[in-house]
Amino acid sequence: MIDIPGAHETPTPALDYKVIFDLNSTADKVDDANPGLTTIAALVNTFAHFGVEPAHRHFVAIFHGPTVDLVMNDETYRKSHAGHANPNITLIKELTAAGVQLVVCGQSALQHHIDLKTIQHEVQLNFSATVTLMNLETQGYIRIEE
Repeated sequence: MIDIPGAHETPTPALDYKVIFDLNSTADKVDDANPGLTTIAALVNTFAHFGVEPAHRHFVAIFHGPTVDLVMNDETYRKSHAGHANPNITLIKELTAAGVQLVVCGQSALQHHIDLKTIQHEVQLNFSATVTLMNLETQGYIRIEE
């Protein structure tokens, strides 16, 4: 994000941010990274810029519905997308390294016939996006739809 001098409501290092990114939309082109992931990356960088330490950033991204194929390993993604490489793998690795927890809905994965063994190892397999959302929201997380 672009810094805006004098802007109000910037990230505050003293706050503890608990955010769920509900990823349920896909990129327009098969070769483009998921726009929700790029938004999360921009926020991670912005929060770091404003001095919000990783210990104060509790970010969780949940893949469900049409986004579950984005977490497939590259080989499997190529097979189901006419040979195109998975454009999300680099962001998945970078976000995980930055402390963002990535989870995929097991129910959606099964509904979309995803072999659970083909999910990127950085992504946690959860029982259900709905259950994950309920559990995190009861812990004080806010939900942002992407």
